[in-house]
Amino acid sequence: MVRFLASKGAKIRVTDLRDSKVLRPSINQIKDLIKAGAVELVLGKHRKQDFAWADIVVRNPAVKPGNEYIEYAKKLGKRIVMEMALFFALAPGLKLGVTGTRGKSTTTMLTYLFLKSGNQNFSNVLLAGNIGQSAVAQLDSLDQSSLTVLELSSFQLSVMRENKQSPNVAVVTNIYPDHLNWHPDMEHYVISKRTIVEFQKPSDFAVINLSNTYTRDFVDHTSASVYGALEEPVQHKSKFSGVKDVYFYKDGYIYSIKRGRVYKVPDQTYLKGKHNMFNILLAYITAKLPIFSVPDSIITKVLREFKGLPGRQEYIGTLNNVDFYNDTAATMQDATVAAIERFSKQYGEGTVVIIGGMDKGLGYEKLASALKESGAKVVVLEGSASEKIAELLDKENIEYYGLYDDIYKAVHKAYELASGFKKSCVVLSPGAASFNMFANEWDRGDKFKEAVSRLGAKIDEE
Repeated sequence: MVRFLASKGAKIRVTDLRDSKVLRPSINQIKDLIKAGAVELVLGKHRKQDFAWADIVVRNPAVKPGNEYIEYAKKLGKRIVMEMALFFALAPGLKLGVTGTRGKSTTTMLTYLFLKSGNQNFSNVLLAGNIGQSAVAQLDSLDQSSLTVLELSSFQLSVMRENKQSPNVAVVTNIYPDHLNWHPDMEHYVISKRTIVEFQKPSDFAVINLSNTYTRDFVDHTSASVYGALEEPVQHKSKFSGVKDVYFYKDGYIYSIKRGRVYKVPDQTYLKGKHNMFNILLAYITAKLPIFSVPDSIITKVLREFKGLPGRQEYIGTLNNVDFYNDTAATMQDATVAAIERFSKQYGEGTVVIIGGMDKGLGYEKLASALKESGAKVVVLEGSASEKIAELLDKENIEYYGLYDDIYKAVHKAYELASGFKKSCVVLSPGAASFNMFANEWDRGDKFKEAVSRLGAKIDEE
């Protein structure tokens, strides 16, 4: 964002409560602009004078609603923007947005790969948004025949709502309680997510999860042509009004309620688990919309080659028959429950899960139940969420180890617990935020990988 604004001749002042030591990697990316005098840094604090100085205030997605400095800028009549809202205001071409609590990154990437590989109607297909690619950085490469595939968070959508912005094609995976340390309540979270369909036009399209209580309601809040997806095959007998067609996955095939069996999912796909089959289903429906019509052969080729995204049940290696998986992107209990279900089914009593971190205002009852039912062994990192989880585990008489304030010690203990089985695994699937011990969830995943590597070196020496 900083580099884009600087390229347009803006004078920029960056303010952050974190200090230069913590922000060093980000600062290094713009040090040429700082040296040239295009960017000034005010770190370790916020000052009202900086907000009074600016004509436009670019709000970071992590800044909560009602922030005193944002409210101060509003009172002064300053224009408040966020990157994604600015992108939607400026970007030419078609915009496809994916949102949800779980599965949105994998669904976004699959959709992007399907459309990029099977593109027949667009000059170029680009990936951006919450998946790690800056959206505004893509602006200069877009024209009216471009297609941008975007992963959209509730933070981004909440500001897009203020501007009444929705993508031309909206994909909604699901909604579960999340980010309640940022949103005032669950209603605010759901309404923020609903922005993705609410301002669509009759010429637009929406692919919506009809099995989820919250997202099913989205059908009544869009003017777009709606296509539905079901998480459970038995639900296809239900009545759904206001949709063009409804799809579901069953026993290796995708079915349309109107047309019957329509596609065979390749057996060779790297994506495993019920949740990933639903991600594939959503991406398939999107790729088959009338404006895209991607051939089955392209979809099959992508599914055979795509190995999944980093940090999402990512296989990282094996030490003495113990397999290690990095699922650091599991920052809520539902995602961790999905991991427990998958790996305990695959590894049985040899499953060890590393959980815990910082609380996001969520409950952990389902996580405790999944751990008890699976019989998985449990290692817990320290944090405010971990303390809540530990109370539930004690209540259910579930044995656990921790709370660890060192990721290496946690990995070492998990390895000990996993050793001695014919097949076993250690899975980092925290079910919580990372900021108490790590810079972010990706830093947590990297530190986990480093700990596994360090453990492997130690084993080799013995």
